[in-house]
Amino acid sequence: MSYNKPTFYFYFLSLILSGCLLSPNLPPRETTIPPQNYLNSNSTSFYCPKEWWKIFSDSYLDSLIKTSLLKNFDLKQSMLTLIQLKKQLDIEKTSLYPNINLEGKIQREGKYLQNGLGKKYYSLTNTYSAFLITSYELDLFQKLSAQRVAAWMEVLENKYSLKSFKQSLISSLVNLYLQLSFEQNKIDIYKKILKLEEKNLLYLEKSYTQGYANLADILAQKQIIENLKNTILESKKHFQDIEYQICSLMGKYPQHIYFSAWPKFSRIKLKVNPGLPSLLLKSRPDILAKENKLKKLEAKVKVARRARFPKITLTGQFGYASTELKNLFTPTSALFRLAAGILQPIFQAGKLKKQEDIAILEFQKAEIDYAKTVLTAFKEVELTLFLRQVIDQQEKHFSNILKLKQKKLQLTQYKYSQGQISFLELNHAKKEFLEALLNKEKIHLNSLLNQVNLIKALGGNWS
Repeated sequence: MSYNKPTFYFYFLSLILSGCLLSPNLPPRETTIPPQNYLNSNSTSFYCPKEWWKIFSDSYLDSLIKTSLLKNFDLKQSMLTLIQLKKQLDIEKTSLYPNINLEGKIQREGKYLQNGLGKKYYSLTNTYSAFLITSYELDLFQKLSAQRVAAWMEVLENKYSLKSFKQSLISSLVNLYLQLSFEQNKIDIYKKILKLEEKNLLYLEKSYTQGYANLADILAQKQIIENLKNTILESKKHFQDIEYQICSLMGKYPQHIYFSAWPKFSRIKLKVNPGLPSLLLKSRPDILAKENKLKKLEAKVKVARRARFPKITLTGQFGYASTELKNLFTPTSALFRLAAGILQPIFQAGKLKKQEDIAILEFQKAEIDYAKTVLTAFKEVELTLFLRQVIDQQEKHFSNILKLKQKKLQLTQYKYSQGQISFLELNHAKKEFLEALLNKEKIHLNSLLNQVNLIKALGGNWS
């Protein structure tokens, strides 16, 4: 049977390369379209500095954050992971260059030979060789290129994940620091209330001896004092817990944390204008990390697809070979070899196809994860903005209550000076004022925490 060789080779190569013309069958991407009110927003009047926590002008807080960024264990691990991935990227880049190796070999071969007379004899031969061997894989189908892209995207993914962790670490420290200062202020206010109740108890006991009070009033007052003492203990326990949380974030053993008194923060008012463009959410490092993860997995799908294509390798050898060691490096012992090899997978029981299917499924899962991250980002911003409106109204409400309690206290003090009311009524007015003050400061703490959370939700810093 006769056949045309060029035609045969053409069809053979067409069969091999037919899969090379097909791109991976990736499904359409899950998209999350921002609401129109986000897209139409053009407010950019607010400027958030990179080191936004310095708005508080607190040296203790600055020191805590600086220490945490240096000594937090999780942060150290993330940084080492990033360095490791950069090294892996460098390894992938080596595919751009040929591999060059030096090989030296001594070979001793024994075999039976037959001379011209037909007599057999055993011959031992030593062979000495030294070769410079080079090999290079041609990246005709961009498999190696896709591997480098995947490695680079993984570096970017971890870089933004590291940035996201830093922002979470800083915002957590600021929140805990503010809570620590407030908790001490709350304990101080409760102690003032406790002193008032203890004075009331002394007054009732004195009145009881004079026949003006009954035993039930004294017992009820003692119960109030015990409840207050228990409340103070609970606050101290919470204070200690916050301190230890801060120490843990700083990578330190539990110890005392120095902080500024709460009155300093009670005068600070952080404001973030509503209506910031949704493009700010694109600066969130967690979203950018998920984006680069998608690109990494897309590149890995291409790698899995192109693993089914031919692998073409060029190899070359240059060196010397001789049966006599003294003649090894003589011109007559020099030799070289050049070769081109092609390896085309034909049958592996569907292994390569299944690996590609797995890579596509990983991509689909990451795509859903990306969409969830974007939706979570919008939810966090919307919820924080809504809570800010509620907290602003509560601040006004409790500020008005505090003013009313202050006026009532002033009136009560005047009546007491005129002998119109009792000592117990005066102390009750003082207690109401302190409780109103505590409620007002609690709402102000919530306002500060809300603004810190909003800065974090919008990506940490922007301009």
